[in-house]
Amino acid sequence: MFDSTIYHQMSIQNINSCEKEVFPPSSAPETIKIAWKETVEGLTENEILLGTAIICMQAMLENRKRMFDDQATVMKHGESGYKDVLNGNVEDYLDLINKVLKLSALSYSKLKQMNLRMDIMNRFKKNILKHLS
Repeated sequence: MFDSTIYHQMSIQNINSCEKEVFPPSSAPETIKIAWKETVEGLTENEILLGTAIICMQAMLENRKRMFDDQATVMKHGESGYKDVLNGNVEDYLDLINKVLKLSALSYSKLKQMNLRMDIMNRFKKNILKHLS
């Protein structure tokens, strides 16, 4: 049977890790950790927080979708296939970055903060891809 408390606890854990600026999490692939370190090199604490916040918010949205999808799987097959996106693989991170960039591109705002967010995500994606080569 589906137990919503497990998913609630996972969501809270995800929120807490983002609030504590534990990004990427210790369970992230090494490529992600190295790429993020290179991405934030030279950025201010506020700029790093902006990049962390936007990717963590997108991860929470993606995890919510995965939870709902998994609920249907549990109901149908009796087992869970849920995996937190921040504990996923490099492709999960690239997918998150692409979603952030797509949403940012749809925004009509020309705020400095929006441009900085896109710059951070583009740099993160470039650094990940560099380490995959």
